[in-house]
Amino acid sequence: MSIPNVTRQLIEAHLVEGKLAPDQEIGLRIDQTLTQDATGTMVMLEFEAMQVPRAKTEVSAQYVDHNLLQTDFKQGDRLEIEHAVESLRRGNSIVVKNATRNTSFAAGHGLSARQIEAVLEGGLINVVRKRRTSS
Repeated sequence: MSIPNVTRQLIEAHLVEGKLAPDQEIGLRIDQTLTQDATGTMVMLEFEAMQVPRAKTEVSAQYVDHNLLQTDFKQGDRLEIEHAVESLRRGNSIVVKNATRNTSFAAGHGLSARQIEAVLEGGLINVVRKRRTSS
């Protein structure tokens, strides 16, 4: 009897729906997350686009190795981004509020039209599904 590889072991241990077979959709229990810099921001925007109000895992960490904004914000300030999805949809800049200092500013983004579409559709998988069903 062969021992399954690590990937298969992890998937089997977290499988909550479906069967492990080619071309079959499955559901997995996510118990740990690690996000980093811009990819972490994309994850949060995708959750918002999918209207996920809250996500809870056993362990979550977001690693930011530098400050991206140099507008007199200090480490530890609480920043809020409201209506990010609507702003992206309209093509407007995104308003970032520093809740700690009660200030705000408009921020641009460097997302391409394809990246904006992925955020608004709730992820690249949804974009591909939508295109497949419309063709």
